[in-house]
Amino acid sequence: MTARTTKVLHLQLLPLLSGVQRVTLNEISALYTDYDYTLVCSKKGPLTKALLEYDVDCHCIPELTREITVKNDFKALFKLYKFIKKEKFDIVHTHSSKTGILGRVAAKLARVGKVIHTVHGFSFPAASSKKSYYLYFFMEWIAKFFTDKLIVLNVDDEYIAINKLKFKRDKVFLIPNGVDTDKFSPLENKIYSSTLNLVMVGRLSKQKDPETLLLAVEKLLNENVNVKLTLVGDGELKEQLESRFKRQDGRIIFHGWSDNIVNILKVNDLFILPSLWEGMPLAI
Repeated sequence: MTARTTKVLHLQLLPLLSGVQRVTLNEISALYTDYDYTLVCSKKGPLTKALLEYDVDCHCIPELTREITVKNDFKALFKLYKFIKKEKFDIVHTHSSKTGILGRVAAKLARVGKVIHTVHGFSFPAASSKKSYYLYFFMEWIAKFFTDKLIVLNVDDEYIAINKLKFKRDKVFLIPNGVDTDKFSPLENKIYSSTLNLVMVGRLSKQKDPETLLLAVEKLLNENVNVKLTLVGDGELKEQLESRFKRQDGRIIFHGWSDNIVNILKVNDLFILPSLWEGMPLAI
């Protein structure tokens, strides 16, 4: 094993194992023998647990939140700056919109040599108002000056980065998400039934819009269509949706998070992702 001398910090908002976090997990699992990795996120969770296998130090900053709150955001920025400066990282790699902005600014203030950001879908194109659009756009534009390399997952975000945010072409790298096609292959000798088994894998949040899917399935069930829906994932809408849509006949199942996604996908007939917007959805 080679000596791990290059210190790399990955900054994530949530410690889940959804698509955004799996990018970090996949990189670290492939390269952990060559680099000294650290993770910063808001709290402990499935991601921090999974990274124990790769001897990754995990540091929590509770002030890292999805919502924009001036007091918490300044606290998070200051804590990030202090931690990064103390640990003397060679590379800081940030993810997600707001966390990515705070992390890039903190890293450059701490004089980190290389700052990388992975775009998992820009937030401003999907803004609900002109005010939000210009606020998010301005924040991303400012963050450009604190970014050495930008990784995008699809050609649409590549176009936005170069033509709207005016990133230099040599700073933008298109690296689509990959999938192990041997692992995610159709189930052999699958037993088919008269029930159409639907599955959604993803965070139960506003962005993923599970409510629209649930309403559609509920309508089909009320019309006596033979379908069954399994939702695999957790999120801020889980309790609300479960109390509203859960059925005694087992036709709508809230499975929660699972480490056995492969087998769940193989026994279902149709995968549905009703998101309002996506970067490069790893689930698909």
